[in-house]
Amino acid sequence: MGDWTRGWTRVGQTGPTQHYGRVWEAERELQELTIIESWNDDDSWPGFDADIGCAETTKLAKLEDLGYGAFGRVEKVSYGSVCLARKRIPRRRGFTIDDLRKESLTMQKLDHRHVVKLVATYAPRTHELCLLIWPAAVCNLSTLLEDLEYLRMGEGDREDILERLDALDIKDLSAIEQSSEDQLLHSTTKCPLEFLRNTIGCVARALAYCHQNDVRHLDIKPSNILLKADRVYLADFGVSRDVSGQDQTMTEGVPGTERWRAPELYANNGSSMQLSDIYSLGLVFLNIATVLYNVRLAEFDEALRYPSRNTQEEQLREREQKLNTHLEKLTSHALVTPPFMFTYEGQETVRPRPVVNLIARMITPNPKNRLHAYKIDDKLSMLGGIHQIYHGECCKRPISWVEDKWDKKLTALMSLRKENDRLKQKIAELEGRDRTYESRFQREVDEHKQAVVMLQKKLKDMEDRCHTLEADNAKRRSSTIDAGYASGKASLSAMVSVLSAYPTRAEGLTTTTTSRLNATSE
Repeated sequence: MGDWTRGWTRVGQTGPTQHYGRVWEAERELQELTIIESWNDDDSWPGFDADIGCAETTKLAKLEDLGYGAFGRVEKVSYGSVCLARKRIPRRRGFTIDDLRKESLTMQKLDHRHVVKLVATYAPRTHELCLLIWPAAVCNLSTLLEDLEYLRMGEGDREDILERLDALDIKDLSAIEQSSEDQLLHSTTKCPLEFLRNTIGCVARALAYCHQNDVRHLDIKPSNILLKADRVYLADFGVSRDVSGQDQTMTEGVPGTERWRAPELYANNGSSMQLSDIYSLGLVFLNIATVLYNVRLAEFDEALRYPSRNTQEEQLREREQKLNTHLEKLTSHALVTPPFMFTYEGQETVRPRPVVNLIARMITPNPKNRLHAYKIDDKLSMLGGIHQIYHGECCKRPISWVEDKWDKKLTALMSLRKENDRLKQKIAELEGRDRTYESRFQREVDEHKQAVVMLQKKLKDMEDRCHTLEADNAKRRSSTIDAGYASGKASLSAMVSVLSAYPTRAEGLTTTTTSRLNATSE
């Protein structure tokens, strides 16, 4: 254990600080680029116009194998004091050396601090093309993410991992290994999580540069992002497209690696190459965020895995659901991870904020809803807070840029506040009118109810009056009939009396009349 842990106080600086390390690395890069420029005057340097079958210069010394890719083998070589990566691309049947030079033509037009630089090409044999690329990286992003996972889990070859991290100038492992003895001694060096956060913005800046120069990468994935101490590079332009002068920048077919490929590339109607790059970059950011927010990489791998025994449409839909579930989990983890513990998604603050919501916009299935690379770069500068934690020192915006952005946000906020006040006043007026209308309506309803009650009462009175009139009418009719009957009977009786005075002829008539009277009486 160091003197500090024994109670001693260290005076002075025993090693390079993070700032001096960055300056030294930047100076070394400039020196190497100056040396590379001088090689054009070296007769043994192949350059870009070497004839096919030219002998490999003896100044190129192979140091080690770096790996194998889909399009060739990569070796670490040195030319003088400068280390390079040599990519050997075998010529496949039906292709010529000029076809293989396609990648070199694309790379030659790119000159950016975060894009690997093609410094020479040559064809030592008729069936092979060699690309000399600067710089030779320590490892790729995929390897670093796995190394950090192994350290957290206490797995893997620790010595090998620490050697790589040391080459990347990552010595403060306190965020990964809480029991690390060196966490106090190396507190001035870069933390691996800080390195990962810086990588996000620098890669976004590199892709924005490529797109602005009409280059579409089409195979963005962690293994194509190379790392050195305080440096990150976008590499492997083997399937990239130069769309300069093209009105349509759509691609057909399925370029790239399936695991990192945008879903629209499986459609038959073509797709935007720019927006397909954004989807792949979003998955890379999701991979980084999984480690940043302390979630297992196995869960990320499962989210990316396509289910078997389903149709392609079902596979894409199910993977989208798994990615959304993974994003939700990262959101909950991010808000309890420093330095995001006191922020929340959508909050306007100068503090750093998580990138989960931005990633969700990058990997949305609908390409039209994705942001362009330059907007992603701007968003990351704002999400990184006043210290721009998602960019390295090389890519941090000037403080004046941040001030301008916040001034615009505050101006927009004030404008929104005024508009909000105006709308509040309008709503209050409308609510007042609404209350007036409701009061008037209620009054009319009450008046209507009263009118209905009065009409119902009048109707009842009229019905009662009708019943009374009908009863009176019935009585009156009955009295009239009885009076008529009595009068008729009296008249007949008088006639009978008269007729009875004439016994001869009136006997029969009298009998008949009497019978009728009796019948009538009955």
